[in-house]
Amino acid sequence: MQEQSSPVHRHSSSIDKVKSPRPSNDDNDSLDLDLESSARARFSLDLDDPLDPTPYPHTHPRFFHGPLLRRLLTNLFFILLWYFFSLLLSLYNKWMFAPAHLNFPFPLFVTSLHMVMQFLLSGLTLWLFPKFRPKREDFLSIRDYTYTLFFQLC
Repeated sequence: MQEQSSPVHRHSSSIDKVKSPRPSNDDNDSLDLDLESSARARFSLDLDDPLDPTPYPHTHPRFFHGPLLRRLLTNLFFILLWYFFSLLLSLYNKWMFAPAHLNFPFPLFVTSLHMVMQFLLSGLTLWLFPKFRPKREDFLSIRDYTYTLFFQLC
C-alpha cells in the first residue's frame, strides 16, 4: 500500500489534539499548529464544552473585573447618595415650611440660598479637583456660541 503525502498544513508526526492552523511568518509554505497562540484557536473542537452555555468560555470572564466592578459600585453609591440627600432635603423643606413646625414664610429665599450654596460648593470642587475642570477644546468659540444661540432662538 502506498502512503499518501500529507497536506501542506499538517506535520508528518502525529498530533495528540486538534489544532487550528495559523500561517507563519516564514517565506516557505509551512504552517504553525500551536493551539495556544493560534488566531483561530477558538474554532477548535477541544474548547467546546457541551455543559457550558457560553460558546467560547475562554473569551468570557466568569466574574466582573476589578475596575469594572469598582466603577459600577461607585456609580451605584453616588445614585443612592443622590436619592438619600433628595429625600432628606424634601423632609427638611416639609418641616421648615409646615405651620406646626418652623413656619418659615420665604420659600423663594430658601431656594435661592440653595442655589448659591450649590454654586459655591461646585466652585470649591472644581478648585480642589482640577481633573473635573473642562478642557480648553470643550469650549465653544464666540462665533459658534453666537450661531448656536441665534438658531436656538429662531
